Amino acid sequence: MNTPPNTNKFTSNNFFLHEVLMATNKKFKNLNHKKTGPDQNPAVTASHNSVAYIESFWPYLANEILSDLDKLGTSITHNEKGETQRISSEELRKNFIEKNTNHPDKQHISRLASILSSAAVMQQVLSAATTNWAAKFDSNEPKCPLSFALDPEQYVSLRVLLPEKSTSKTVPESNAPTLVIGGTSTAVNLCWNFLYRMPIAYKEATGETLDRKSAKRVWSDTKDFLFKLGAGSLTAFVALASACSADTNELIWEGAADLSMEKIGGKFVWKMNGEMYNRYNIILKKIETRQNAHYVGCAALHARSAPLPLSEQWSDQPSKNGDLSIFSELLRWVTAVANKQYFEYL
Repeated sequence: MNTPPNTNKFTSNNFFLHEVLMATNKKFKNLNHKKTGPDQNPAVTASHNSVAYIESFWPYLANEILSDLDKLGTSITHNEKGETQRISSEELRKNFIEKNTNHPDKQHISRLASILSSAAVMQQVLSAATTNWAAKFDSNEPKCPLSFALDPEQYVSLRVLLPEKSTSKTVPESNAPTLVIGGTSTAVNLCWNFLYRMPIAYKEATGETLDRKSAKRVWSDTKDFLFKLGAGSLTAFVALASACSADTNELIWEGAADLSMEKIGGKFVWKMNGEMYNRYNIILKKIETRQNAHYVGCAALHARSAPLPLSEQWSDQPSKNGDLSIFSELLRWVTAVANKQYFEYL
């Protein structure tokens, strides 16, 4: 378990994630995201529509977070059979630990409880926001202000990617992109899977147990990487997520076990092993065929937003320049929840 980290930059067994993703982005034709008129490239049109799509949804997510007593989106109210029930990540966390009191690794159970409970409730918050947003399209009231028609073949769901996989297999194979949105839910789950993998990869790389202070330092480096992932192509984002899991709706992704880390120049850098690299390239070829070798940035990078109304006690301060991307706000949301529900228990 505690084998010395591979110091080669690019070997047959270990590949640095940022190097792989940069190589992917360089393969594609970089289309200008700026609108050029009615005859502009269809990929650019789809990207612009995706931005408007996500931006119209965003206020509904903000409303759900505001309705949470902690202003974190870690609790949500459900109405079932005429009764109101509030589900909170803290209660789910306690229940999970109680059900696993006989497990020999108490620290692992505590971390797993934090990850599962937080991710599960955040997905419920996204679902509630999506339901309220989508209702505007079905009501008799004025429709959500979009300048284009919603194609059900493209806009399958705001939250998830259109799956293209064999459900009988457990090995990650492929999630085909809608080529319209990058997957808000998938982005959130991706963050939590890096947080889940972090203590394990840290132990393997250093031989030491990850404490709270070190965890926040590693997460800071990881956030920088994830933001750059969001700043890249939709192709690279989808290929990485799909290489981590055959079903990105799952909270814990089985393929993430193929991720490791190494400390270089005072920073922790993530790597993938040869098996994940092979999966990544198989998926990449499928997406490349669908996208006709075009590069379009993740819509969440281009979509702008007001800051999410997160608790100041737990969240980082949003950028002061007022030019926030939705992807950066998703990272701020996950970090705020992790500050309360994950790092506090390390």
